[in-house]
Amino acid sequence: MMRTTKWTAAQLRELCPVDVCERRYYRSVNFIDLYEDPNHVKKRPVSRKRLGQMDLERTGVGYFREGRLIRLDDRDPLLPVETYLLWENGLVREAHSFMMGYRYNERSPMRRLDPPQRWDSFWYTYDEAGRMLQSLWLNYADVTYGLHDEREVRLAYTYDEKGLLLVRKTVTGPAFDAPMCAVMYDREKKDS
Repeated sequence: MMRTTKWTAAQLRELCPVDVCERRYYRSVNFIDLYEDPNHVKKRPVSRKRLGQMDLERTGVGYFREGRLIRLDDRDPLLPVETYLLWENGLVREAHSFMMGYRYNERSPMRRLDPPQRWDSFWYTYDEAGRMLQSLWLNYADVTYGLHDEREVRLAYTYDEKGLLLVRKTVTGPAFDAPMCAVMYDREKKDS
């Protein structure tokens, strides 16, 4: 899987301009809500009219171009994050999130990060039918709060003639003595 972590938030803003995009508002959304299947946003948008000014400042905003999500802003009042999605042949191939600033509590001022701190990166591979084969989530070391070291979360998808059969999850990183492995989905166990 091709992994490129050299993107900066400024470069991705140029690749994913939002001035001509359709905007959809969400009461609460961040990329973790949809990273397992980034090609389809399953959260329901809320009309801007239904959001008060306070909600509008705290909501998530999805920017869509030709029906595809290209950027997702999580306007969390303590930890705002921007995520950029890169598409190829009608499928999301990679996504990168950046922490734009932080506040220690509601009363403290927002501290903008310049440049924004790299937060997460995601890479996806598909088979010739467009079914996801693997996703890799790289959660970077938190240099601002020091909450966690770098870690990788890998999901591997197995199919048979009936469709999705198995999803395996593997987590690795400096904080783990050995990889943590789990089966996230098993159709045969689910159906029995």
